[in-house]
Amino acid sequence: MRSKTKQQRKNKHEKPTPQTPPGIFRRSYLIMAVGMLAAGVGTWALFEYVIWNPIPSELLGKWIVTEGPDEGGTIDFYRGGTMVAHVNLNGKLGIIEAKVRVEDGKIIATLRNELTGEMGTRVQTIKQLDRWRLVLEDERGNRIYLKRPD
Repeated sequence: MRSKTKQQRKNKHEKPTPQTPPGIFRRSYLIMAVGMLAAGVGTWALFEYVIWNPIPSELLGKWIVTEGPDEGGTIDFYRGGTMVAHVNLNGKLGIIEAKVRVEDGKIIATLRNELTGEMGTRVQTIKQLDRWRLVLEDERGNRIYLKRPD
């Protein structure tokens, strides 16, 4: 009997352990996972679209050559720093692929000659760039006028 009363007294002084409602751990893990996913996507977007982007957003997309040596051709600038130009080479369609970056108002294009396999760099100065028009000047002073397709 005596042991029973000691046990009862001992139980009176102990605090009862609170029962957590079922599912509270699942919700907290879910909230934590969604937060981590949002932080990861935000970080990726910042680096992909702002920090690592070698081409300004105004330049991205398709341009049509309206005046200059490659009149009638098109130039496509892609976000990853790739340029693809479709030009007229003596009556044949020529496709020029290059890696480009923009520094100090100049487009620096690195391309490979299809015939010789040699790598070369061309620099074109951006004379005018807005949403609808682009004017470039090459190393020889030739101006190339481009516009967005209608």
